[in-house]
Amino acid sequence: MRRRLTTLLVTMLLAAGATLFGGSPAYAITCSGSNCSGKNPDSTGCSTASAYTPATANAGYGDWNLELRRSSQCNSYWARVKGYHHVGYVGATISVDRRYNYNGYMTYQSVHVDHGQALAYTNMWGSLAGYSVRACLTFDQGLGTVCTGWYS
Repeated sequence: MRRRLTTLLVTMLLAAGATLFGGSPAYAITCSGSNCSGKNPDSTGCSTASAYTPATANAGYGDWNLELRRSSQCNSYWARVKGYHHVGYVGATISVDRRYNYNGYMTYQSVHVDHGQALAYTNMWGSLAGYSVRACLTFDQGLGTVCTGWYS
């Protein structure tokens, strides 16, 4: 009887441990669509919730890689640059531009990136019907601008 009780107790503890520590963590999504506009993709859970990169551009000047990021679960976009640690003398501004039905565009979210940062991103723009978006990187010191293609 004592052995059976010990086995049962061990089995219950193992099951509880599997429940507490098993599987991947669930990410709490705190916004969707236009409610995500102006919010941080990390703190809202959108950067991990079905996030992917629909458009990229290599910006030159070292390892500057520009990405337009999208979370289909949050229905939002943001710009991200990463992997530019080899450039120690120039900063840049990354932005998300939007346009409606192929008419003129406006910059919606932007952030300045200091030289030497390993990763930077803008706040999000919540998608609306009829809009297209792109990510842009404008180098300091008049060194030019690089953008991804438009994506909708």
